[in-house]
Amino acid sequence: MQPITVSELTARIKVLLERNFTQVAVIGEVSNLSARKHLYFTIKDRHAALDAIIWQSTWRRMSIRPEEGQSFCFYGRITVYEPRGRYQLIVERMEPVGLGALAAEIERRKQRLRAEGLFDAERKRPIPRLPQRIAVVTSPEGAAWRDVQKVLATRPGWLEVVLVPCLVQGDQAPASIVRALAQAAALAPDVILLVRGGGSLEDLMAFNDERVVRAVAASPIPVITGVGHETDTTLVDLAADLRAATPSHAAERCCPSREELRQALHRLLERLHRLAHQRARVAEVRLKAGLAQLRERRAGWLAHHRTAVARLEMELERLTRTGLARRKERVLALARSVRHLPPMHRRQRTVGAFAQRLARAVHARLRMDRARLQGAHDGLTREAQRALARPSARLERLARKLEALHAAQQAEERAILKKGYAKCLGADGHVRVRAAQLKPKDEVRLCFYDDDRIARILSR
Repeated sequence: MQPITVSELTARIKVLLERNFTQVAVIGEVSNLSARKHLYFTIKDRHAALDAIIWQSTWRRMSIRPEEGQSFCFYGRITVYEPRGRYQLIVERMEPVGLGALAAEIERRKQRLRAEGLFDAERKRPIPRLPQRIAVVTSPEGAAWRDVQKVLATRPGWLEVVLVPCLVQGDQAPASIVRALAQAAALAPDVILLVRGGGSLEDLMAFNDERVVRAVAASPIPVITGVGHETDTTLVDLAADLRAATPSHAAERCCPSREELRQALHRLLERLHRLAHQRARVAEVRLKAGLAQLRERRAGWLAHHRTAVARLEMELERLTRTGLARRKERVLALARSVRHLPPMHRRQRTVGAFAQRLARAVHARLRMDRARLQGAHDGLTREAQRALARPSARLERLARKLEALHAAQQAEERAILKKGYAKCLGADGHVRVRAAQLKPKDEVRLCFYDDDRIARILSR
C-alpha cells in the first residue's frame, strides 16, 4: 500500500460522500445555532451529532427557520469541509417534525406578530361599499379563482376584476405571494382579494409565513382574505382588514350583488318619497300659517287705520265747529259795538273787510286741517304697507323654497329613472315597491324618465 497525504485522503472521502449522499433527509434537534451571514448549527439526537449550514441565499426564501432546541426534518446534501476533515449537511429546505410541531411554530409566530400590533383592530381599514376595481391574488389554475369568478359574475357590470397570479403552495409560494401583493397594489384597485382553496395544514403554511403576514399588514390597499375552508384560520386572516371563511365568501363580501343594489335603490326611493312628502307637508303647514297670520295682521292694520281716520275726522269737525263758534262770537261782539263806530258807510266798509278776512282765515284753516289729515293718512298708509311687506316677503321666500324642493325632487327622481329604472304607481297614486302589492287586472302607471305609460297586471 502506497502512503497518501491527508489532503488526498480527505479529497477522496469528499468525492465518495458527495457522490453517494446527494439527497438526504435528516431528523434532529437544533443546537449551537450561530446566525452570521450564513446559519451554522448542529443537528443532534441522543447518540450522534452532525454539523449543518444554510447559505444566506437559501434561508432568505425559507418560510421557517431553525430555532435552538426545536426538532426539524432537514433536506440537503452531504459535503466535506476539507481544512478540518469534517463532513456536514448543506441544508436546502426544512420543515417541523409532525403536525404538532407545525402548530407550535404557528402559535409562536402568532404571539410574536400580535405583540408587534399587526393583528390590532385599530389598524384595520374599512372595505369600500361599491368598489370599481378588484385585484384577485391567487393561482389561476386553482378552484378558488373559479369560485371567485362565479360570484363576481353576479355583481354590477361596472366592476373591473384583475387577476394577479401567484403560487399558493410550496417553498416558493411566500415570496411569490409577497410579489403579487405588491403588483396588485400598483394597479390601484379599491380592494385586494387574497384567496386559496382548502388543504392540509402543510398546504396552507405559505399563508402562515411571516413575510406574507407583514406584506398584508403593510398593504396600502384594503385586503380581504379567503383561505381554505370555514374552519381554517391562518395568520394572514388575522392581519387582513377583513377575513372571509372561503374564497366565495370573500368575493361576496367585497361588493354587493345586483339584486342587493336593486333592493337598496328601492328602499332609497321609498325614503326619498317619504321625505319629500314630509317636507311638502311641513312647507304647506308653514305656508297656511303664514297666510293666516298675514290676513290677521292686515285686518288689524286696517281696523287701526279706520279708527285713526275716524278720530282725525272727528277732531277736524270739532276744530271746525269751535273755530266757527269763536268767529261767530266775534261777529256778534262787533255788531253790538256798531253804535260806537263812525258813520254808516264807514262801518259798512269795515264790516265788509272784516268779513273777507274772516272768510279767508276759515278757508286757510280748513286747507291746513285737510293737509294735516291727508299727511296723517298717507303716513299711516306707508307704515301699513311696510308692515305688510315683511310677512309678504317671508311668504314669497317660503313659496320659492317649496318650488325649489319640488324641482330638486323631480330632478333627482329623473336622474335615477334615466339609469333604466321605472317608478310604478298604483291607481291611488302611491308607489308600489313590492310585487305582493299588485294583483291581476290592476292598472298601474309606469313612470319613465321621459314619459308615462299605463299597464295592466296579467298574472302573478
